[in-house]
Amino acid sequence: MWRNETEEEKLYWKKIADRKKMEHVQAHPGYVYRLKKPGKRRKTTPSKQPISTLENTCVPELVTSIVNPSTID
Repeated sequence: MWRNETEEEKLYWKKIADRKKMEHVQAHPGYVYRLKKPGKRRKTTPSKQPISTLENTCVPELVTSIVNPSTID
């Protein structure tokens, strides 16, 4: 596809690319691309909530009193 383009067409797109590069340099002065090398990943364990925290998450309005069936007439 690119090989089949005329030199005139290639030059047109090269000028656009150069202009975009200059705009990027002006918008982000001092920017340097730094490749992030893949490093060792730390294994994370799921956090365990203490029981006291779990008790606080209960909704008291929805909890009703326990009824013993033998006391119901």
